[in-house]
Amino acid sequence: MERSEEGQRAQMLEEKILKLEERMAYLEDELERSNAFIAALLDDCAALKDQVRILAVRQGEISAVCDLKDETPPPHY
Repeated sequence: MERSEEGQRAQMLEEKILKLEERMAYLEDELERSNAFIAALLDDCAALKDQVRILAVRQGEISAVCDLKDETPPPHY
């Protein structure tokens, strides 16, 4: 009877190990997908920073060419 109990215990341990391995594989996959998503977000953020910098330069160029104080204000309706 002890051998039967040992066999059942070994089988239970194997099942637990299998479940843990499955969970680990799932979590590793989730981690890889999360890392890829974060990397894409960082790329998007860098592109947006570049666009803001370009717009700031253009705004400075426009301000240097024409001073808004010299502009006549639009009529109010």
